[in-house]
Amino acid sequence: MTPQLARKVRELVKDGALILGPKPQGSPSLTGYPNCDAEVRAMADDVWGDVDGKQVKQHDFGQGRVLDGMTIAAALKADGVAPDMQWSKGKLSWEHRQIDGADFYFVANSEKKSLATELSLDIEGLIPEFWHPDTGKIETCGVWRVEKGRTLIPLELDPCGSRFIVFRKPGTPQITDLDGDGATVRITNGMPKLIASKNGSFEVTTPVGKQSIEVDALPQPQTVAGPWNVSFPPKLGAPESAVFNQLMSLTDHSDEGIKYFSGTATYRCEVEVPATMIGKDKQVSIDLGQVGVIAELWVNGQSAGTLWKPPYTADVSLFIQAGKNQLEVRVTNQWRNRLIGDAQLPQPLFKKPGKNGSGMIKWPEWLQNGEPKPDDGCITFTTYRHHKKDSELFPAGLIGPVQIHCAEVVPIR
Repeated sequence: MTPQLARKVRELVKDGALILGPKPQGSPSLTGYPNCDAEVRAMADDVWGDVDGKQVKQHDFGQGRVLDGMTIAAALKADGVAPDMQWSKGKLSWEHRQIDGADFYFVANSEKKSLATELSLDIEGLIPEFWHPDTGKIETCGVWRVEKGRTLIPLELDPCGSRFIVFRKPGTPQITDLDGDGATVRITNGMPKLIASKNGSFEVTTPVGKQSIEVDALPQPQTVAGPWNVSFPPKLGAPESAVFNQLMSLTDHSDEGIKYFSGTATYRCEVEVPATMIGKDKQVSIDLGQVGVIAELWVNGQSAGTLWKPPYTADVSLFIQAGKNQLEVRVTNQWRNRLIGDAQLPQPLFKKPGKNGSGMIKWPEWLQNGEPKPDDGCITFTTYRHHKKDSELFPAGLIGPVQIHCAEVVPIR
C-alpha cells in the first residue's frame, strides 16, 4: 500500500478499528522510491508487529487490533460479534437489508429437497412475518421465540424454496413452541390456530403455559383415480381428445401424437368427496403429484391457482364441496418433445458450398420464397436443429398421483 494509505490505516487502528489483512511489504508506486517502501515497512512493523498470519494472527495497536490468517467470520467471532443469521441445518442462501425502517431477510433453500431448520436472527422486539415470493401471500409467523436478544424461528422450505421474513411491527410471540409431527400454527385475525394434517398428539407452548391437542378423526387422503378425459388443441399433432384410465407421462402413451405433444393438455375428472372432509374446522388441499411442467387447477369452475414448482399443491377449501366435484387441470409442457417428434420426420435442408469449400446451410426454398410451409407432417420449424430423433423426452402432462388431503383446524386458547 502507498505511504498515504498506510498512514490512514495506522490512524484508524490507533483509534480503535479492527483490520483484517496481511502485513504490507512496500508501496505499489514508484513515487518517492525507494524511501516509500521503507516508510510503508516501518509503519507496518509498528501496526502489525510480528503478525505473519500463521504463527501469530493478531496484534494490538492503540485502541484497535490487526488480524491475519483467518476468515471474516472468524475475525468477527474473535471480536465478540455474533452472526446476523444462523441456522441449525441445511444449506441456505440469505440476504438482509433494511427498507423504510423494516428489516427484510430473504432465505432460500439451496437444495432440491425439503428442508426443516431453525433460524436464529440478530433482532428482537418485532413480529416476524412470512412473505411468500411465489404467491405474494403475507402471513404472521405462527411459532417463534426470543432468547438472549435473538429471534428464533422454526422454518420449513420446499425444494429450492424461498421466503422473505419481514420485521416491521413491534410485538411478542403468541406461540413459542410446537411439539408433534404433521402440524403447523397459523395466525388468523390475530388468533392462533393449529393446522393438523395428520392424526396425533400435539403440544403447543404459549408464554403462559402449555396446551395439549388430540387429533384422531382425520380421513385418509383420497386418490383421484379417474378416468380422466384429456383434450388437446388442434393442429399440434395430438388427437382432439383421449381417455386416460390411469395417469402417466404423455411420453409413455402409445399414440405418437400424444407422446410427442407440446402445448396445453386439459384434464377433466369428476370426483366424489365425502362429507367428513368438509367443514369450517377443515382445510382441504389438492396435491397433483408430478407435473410436467406447469398446471392451472380449477375446481367446480373456479380457479385454484397456477402451480409451477413442486410441491404442486393448492388450498381448495373455498371451492370444494361434499358430493360430486368437477376437477380440471390444464398442464403446459415445453416444446422440446414436439421438436424431437418432428425430428422423426424428413426435414430436408439445402446446402451450398461456402468460401474455402465450407458448407453453409441455406433456408428451405419454401421459406425463401415466402410460400406456405409444405405439408410434411412437421408441427414446428426452427432454423437450428436443437434436438435429434433419439434425444431424451421430458416427462409431460399430469403424471400424478392426484390426491385430496384434509387437515383439521383447531383454535388455540
